[in-house]
Amino acid sequence: TCGVTPFGCCPSVPSMPCTVPDCSTCPGGPSPSPSPSGGQCSVGYDACENGKKFLEITLEYTGRASSQIHAQHGYKLLKLVPKNLADGTYQAVLKTPGTTYQYITNQLVNGKYVNIGTRITLAAQDCGRKKLKNVIKLKADNGVFNFAANCKVPVRIGDEFGPFKVIGFVTNDASSSCPVQHYFRDGEDNEPEQQQVVMDSSSDDDDDSSNTGAIVAGVVVAAVVVIGVMIGAYFYVQKQHQPAQAIHYAGSDTQSVQ
Repeated sequence: TCGVTPFGCCPSVPSMPCTVPDCSTCPGGPSPSPSPSGGQCSVGYDACENGKKFLEITLEYTGRASSQIHAQHGYKLLKLVPKNLADGTYQAVLKTPGTTYQYITNQLVNGKYVNIGTRITLAAQDCGRKKLKNVIKLKADNGVFNFAANCKVPVRIGDEFGPFKVIGFVTNDASSSCPVQHYFRDGEDNEPEQQQVVMDSSSDDDDDSSNTGAIVAGVVVAAVVVIGVMIGAYFYVQKQHQPAQAIHYAGSDTQSVQ
C-alpha cells in the first residue's frame, strides 16, 4: 500500500510515515504491489504492472477535494486543482471535458451530480474508442482533476486524485484486471433509479387519491339526484289523492272544483 496511506506503507515499520510516493524510504526498499485475487484487487495494486491499455476505470467520489494519494507526483499530465471545491463537499456537478461517455448520465444523481459514494465507470467503448485516452479529465463543480492513464506512471487501486478514488479497472490484460460490477448500460444505476422510483411512487399515490376523491364525489351527486326524484314523486302522488276543494261564491250554492 505504498503511497496509499500516510502511515503504514512500510511493512517492517508500520508507524513510519510515507514521505515519498514509491516508499523508497522504507527499510529494504519499496514493497511489491499485491496481485489481484478472484477479480478483486488489494489496495495498492498497479494496473500498469501487466496491462498497458485501459479499457475502463471505475472511480468513487469521496468529497476529499485536496487528497493526493497517488504515484504520479510531478508527472506532466497530472493536474489537480480543487479551486472552490472544499473538502467534504457532499454533492458536485460532474463533467468530463473533451470526452463524451454515452452512459455517464445514467451513473449520476439526477443525470449530473456525484454525491459522496457515487461510483462512475469511464469505459473506452462508451466513447467510441479501443482504449481510454492518455489522460482522464474530470471536473467537479469548478475543480479540475486530471491524471494519466497511459501506464507511463502507475494507476493503483486506492489512488486518490482529488475527490476521485480508483476502485477498479479493466486493462488489455484480463488476468490483471480488477473490474467493478455495474449495470448502468441497462439503466439500472443505483442512485438515479432509486430517486425515480420514489418519485413515481409518490405520483401514483397522488393519482390514486385523486381517483378516489372523484369516485366519492360522483356517488354523492348521484345520491342527491335520486333523493330529489323520490321527493318529487312523493309530492306528485300526494297531490293526485287530495279530495276536491270547495269554493264558495257569495249568493250562490257551493260548487265543487276538481
